[in-house]
Amino acid sequence: MAAANAWSLGKESSTKKIKAVQQNPFNEEEVSDNFSESFPLILDQDIPEKGFEIVKKFEMAQMADMFFNTLGVILYYLCICIYLYGDLAIYAVAVPKSMRTVVCPDYKGRRYICNESNDTLLDYGNSSGCEGNWTWVGRDICMGSLSYIETYYVFLAVFTLLLCPWTFFNVQKTKILQIVTTITRNLAFIMMIVLALIEIIQGNRVGPKAFDFKELPNLFGICIYAFMCQHSLPGMITPMKSKKYVYPMLAADYGLILLFYLVMCYTAVYRFGGKLEDIYTLNFIHDTDVWSPLSYYLALFPVFTLSTNFPIISVTLRENLKVLGRKLVKGKEYPFVVDRIVFPLLAVIPPIAIAYGTTNVEILVSLTGSFPGVGVQYVIPVALAYFARRKFYKQFHSYKNKHKSPISFVFVFVAILVWAAASIIMIIVDDILKILQ
Repeated sequence: MAAANAWSLGKESSTKKIKAVQQNPFNEEEVSDNFSESFPLILDQDIPEKGFEIVKKFEMAQMADMFFNTLGVILYYLCICIYLYGDLAIYAVAVPKSMRTVVCPDYKGRRYICNESNDTLLDYGNSSGCEGNWTWVGRDICMGSLSYIETYYVFLAVFTLLLCPWTFFNVQKTKILQIVTTITRNLAFIMMIVLALIEIIQGNRVGPKAFDFKELPNLFGICIYAFMCQHSLPGMITPMKSKKYVYPMLAADYGLILLFYLVMCYTAVYRFGGKLEDIYTLNFIHDTDVWSPLSYYLALFPVFTLSTNFPIISVTLRENLKVLGRKLVKGKEYPFVVDRIVFPLLAVIPPIAIAYGTTNVEILVSLTGSFPGVGVQYVIPVALAYFARRKFYKQFHSYKNKHKSPISFVFVFVAILVWAAASIIMIIVDDILKILQ
């Protein structure tokens, strides 16, 4: 009897919390007070369909804690940490490489000699009769007596000294920084498309290169990394006052993203052909002098945007490493030195070390997208959806959600996982073939 009364009081209290949230579902503070990770999302089968409305911004880490077991949570944080390491390594290479390109005058005017006819010296971009068999001829000197790679190391050292110390602090109130970065990024995208179109219209085009099947495995990793957009979904859906048109709005948003990618890719292929730099913006610094000021802006674009993102991502990685450590040692508190010194160093030293070891952004993007990217893009979302529904069915024996995906079949989950496995296998095969060559 006492147990029944306790259950009844608990249910009544929980029902009051749900009603309070439903009356004002967009007050984030009230929602946070009424809901916690230990509070059940739905109490009984009589709850209205608004019980499936997203009224609080749930990050993937929160959902992993709710629906995964201990091993699943550890694997989740491990995947996220590796992915963030890849991100930071890409940033640490792209920024110094862009700076080197801007300050090295010979790099802009570099010339190539055709291996098939050594007596013919042609400028960069003129591939007539050579079929891409080019060797660069020119001075390997950039600043004073420094070579190109030494100049890169100088800028990498400056990058390390200026940005890595921020990892030891907390980055807060980044709203203005994010707005400025978004404006800068969109402006650069539009400029790249417009400048490439102008050059194509004026006849300065190389044309597309024939499809190379050997590059197909590498394409998987790059595509996965490029379309890493689902982490923005909570921030997009939560502010929507009415979720009635959530699918058309998401379809329009993702359709616009796809259109933007396609336009930029096609203009790049028809303008530069097979001579694309691993950082696309660097193609414009090699381009015509007519648009010189805009070309330098585009070449510096990664410097502006990635430099502002590096501290934020490094702090995010630091905190995820702390959580992963707590999961492994079962919640023990860290000593001050470990918490404030060791973890920040663990977050920044590996990416900087990778940046000193390679300047190839294409390889870093491919590896980051192919392995941890597959986990973040495919495996983790599928696992969250599967275990969340399994937990719901186990408790309520039914699932009436008007917002559920129209393709929410087990077959779809299996197909996504098969695609993920195929992506990983193809990139492994590609890496093995490159090693054997």
